Amino acid sequence: SSGDGGRAHEDGGVEVEVIGLGGEHVCRVRLLPSTTGADAVAKVAAAIGALEAEISLVCCTEPIAADEVPLVARASILLEANRAMPFLHLVRTQQRLALTTSRDKTIRLWDLDAGRCVETLRGHRCAITCSVVDWASGIALSGSADGALALWDLGTACCVESWRGHAGHVISLSAVWPARRAV
Repeated sequence: SSGDGGRAHEDGGVEVEVIGLGGEHVCRVRLLPSTTGADAVAKVAAAIGALEAEISLVCCTEPIAADEVPLVARASILLEANRAMPFLHLVRTQQRLALTTSRDKTIRLWDLDAGRCVETLRGHRCAITCSVVDWASGIALSGSADGALALWDLGTACCVESWRGHAGHVISLSAVWPARRAV
């Protein structure tokens, strides 16, 4: 209910404010008693359009672990009676990433600092011949040898839309992301 200062709802859910390290409001997310740290990170990443791998949530001075359930493990801190709205701090560390495409029908997202593949995206039926990325919004567009295009959400590693129409290979892509146009 509105105006409840983030207190628990009937289902045990709690509205939590996410703030930056400078104290600025970032977003609000609803946590349930079963919400894990990984689930909370996914909610925040979706709310602000960031990659989950770039997000860490901190309660007081301690990071929230992926398998931790914040409303259970941190209940005494998050639900203090004198706090107007429970909050978590957001720490965002932008990664140096690269995207590669391959004849093996996959797209790989690489963490350049760690030197390892962090995601493998699957969904094309033929070799992937080109791609273009909008790092700011975490999306990519790929083209393949069978004339298909696919739009990817890099935060979830899922294909969100695909199109078929070319008679031959798609060999080049360019995008104007703010206008939602690609050639």
